[in-house]
Amino acid sequence: VVVGERDVVLGLIGDQELKGASPDARAEEIMRIDIPTVRPSEEVAALRDRMDRQALHEVVVTMPDGRLVGVVSAGAIHSPGRESDEVRTG
Repeated sequence: VVVGERDVVLGLIGDQELKGASPDARAEEIMRIDIPTVRPSEEVAALRDRMDRQALHEVVVTMPDGRLVGVVSAGAIHSPGRESDEVRTG
């Protein structure tokens, strides 16, 4: 996750962005800027459904002002024993 001042999310760099990127490319040149976000209070079931429906591999957790809280991966949200009412960060 690429963040700017006050930890506000600017973009995301994943495996797809790194594939074929020049070794001297800057983060701002390869990062995705239209990234899915969710608030920490989002219910896990709703988030899981959204991720499945939109085929999302990860969702960035932010506060209303855009500050980074964490990242939820599809693997983590579909893991057995990960049932919870709300997205947990830490």
